[in-house]
Amino acid sequence: MEQFEKVVKGLECWRYLYPKHCDACKYYTTDCTAGIAADALALIRQQQERIAELEAAQQWISVKDRLPEEDVDVIAYNCNYQQIAAYTTNPTKYWYTISGSTISPTHWMPLPEPPKEEEHAAD
Repeated sequence: MEQFEKVVKGLECWRYLYPKHCDACKYYTTDCTAGIAADALALIRQQQERIAELEAAQQWISVKDRLPEEDVDVIAYNCNYQQIAAYTTNPTKYWYTISGSTISPTHWMPLPEPPKEEEHAAD
């Protein structure tokens, strides 16, 4: 995030203050635009990679292509429902919901990470 703030500040200085306050910019050199552009492009590429990772993690996976790890909760889907379920091979192969029902999903996806616990200030 520190690099992001540096690029934003450099762009703001270049856009709004140039050339009056260049000495306040962390990119203050004879060719500051090259440094700002290089860092901005690097950040854009990093963000594009992260977006691709996040999009890939949110794709439905066909049960024909791959099954989840055994006894790990996932979101299961077929044309009639979408619910939390797990797949097991003990003693036979089947899917079960948290209520104990068996189901036959067509697709599944991993559960998202749970929210981070926020520390509450003492009242």
